[in-house]
Amino acid sequence: MVVGDNRPCVGALITLDPEFLAHWRAALALQGEMREAREENALREEVARAVAAANSAVSRSESIRVFRVLPEPFDVTNGLLTPSMKLRRDEIVRHYAAEIDAMYESRRRPGRPSTPEDPSHWEDSDNVFR
Repeated sequence: MVVGDNRPCVGALITLDPEFLAHWRAALALQGEMREAREENALREEVARAVAAANSAVSRSESIRVFRVLPEPFDVTNGLLTPSMKLRRDEIVRHYAAEIDAMYESRRRPGRPSTPEDPSHWEDSDNVFR
């Protein structure tokens, strides 16, 4: 979901399909002691590529500059989707207010990259493997 009202740039809250994530992990098939960290980095790069691809279809002012991968998908059961599968935008913004604020705060810190093409701008809270 795209956010950014009254913010310095466009941001996005990104959810991952749990079934696809399991399939993606199996296809990646990393092994060894640093497996989770390597999976995390590979996933970050994959999401950053998807954001960059989406950005190529819009003007720079409409492009996603900051994003956060959320730990769970939007769902009817968590109240973030309607029964007809539409986003409950106000509820999502309320539910993830801290994450949205943190996403924009991390962009303002000196020395932090400001583009999604560099996955190193992810915070620890972006760990989708928890």
